[in-house]
Amino acid sequence: MENHRPDRRKSLFTRLAALGLACSSLALVNCSGGGGTSLPRAPVGGGTGATPAPTGSPSVSPSSSPSAVPSSSPSGVPSTAPSGVPTPTATPTSTPTSTPTATPTATPTSVPTSGPTSGPGFACTTPSATFGPSYYASVIVIGNVPAGGGAFGADSSNSLWIKASYSPAAPTPTPTPTSTPSTAPSAPPTRPFYVYTGTYHINSANAPTDGCLTMFTTTDGSNINGATFSSEGIGFVNPPQTTYTENLGAVGHITAVALNVSPNAPNQNGTIALDSGDSGTISITSVQTVQLPLSRIRDPRAFVKKH
Repeated sequence: MENHRPDRRKSLFTRLAALGLACSSLALVNCSGGGGTSLPRAPVGGGTGATPAPTGSPSVSPSSSPSAVPSSSPSGVPSTAPSGVPTPTATPTSTPTSTPTATPTATPTSVPTSGPTSGPGFACTTPSATFGPSYYASVIVIGNVPAGGGAFGADSSNSLWIKASYSPAAPTPTPTPTSTPSTAPSAPPTRPFYVYTGTYHINSANAPTDGCLTMFTTTDGSNINGATFSSEGIGFVNPPQTTYTENLGAVGHITAVALNVSPNAPNQNGTIALDSGDSGTISITSVQTVQLPLSRIRDPRAFVKKH
């Protein structure tokens, strides 16, 4: 006995034909079977099978350009240079400024003081004198030293001591500055000297003194220009460290000096005797060989005459 299966294709075709007829009668372009893929209308008659042009714009096709393809330049492509590339800027050119020219000022000249000209190492470091007491404020030794150094032979008739005291004084007026000459003066003639520096000490009951001493001797033992001796020594008390007046007390002679000097042995000690009955010592602590202008070495006895 044969069992015949029902022909399901017929019922499917029948339903598809009925669905197509319903869509045609309603003049719908798209007709979906409950949300599936849209079905095109079947051609009428036996045409070529081309789908006829729809009478209206389909609802899924917007009238404007799709947003995915903008009519203007896409936002990802900037119309100007990208921000990652800095726009070059012009380098500013500095304007040169003129260098101001310093205005020359007048150099004040020191007021010369009486007494011998100081030489190298003349700065005195012994205790300063005070107001009131008397001191052997200056000692001047004149004599000769052989070439290359040796025993100092004192000329007692021309070697002097000066006793003085100090008192306060009013400050001196400030000197008026004078302009410096535009042309430098020519260098004066010079000659070599041994310059010895040290101290002197005088033992005295009424005028105990400690002062500084500088001695000049010619290196070749010849006389100092314009003098009759080859060596001179000048000692001074370190004066009060304020404005003062030096009051001359007495002047006398140095009767004897026992001292050896040598450029190769700067540390030397000697003795000194005064015609006042007081005596003391001389200590040399340094020596230099220096080219000095002839005008710097003067006869120290001229200092005594000014007193």
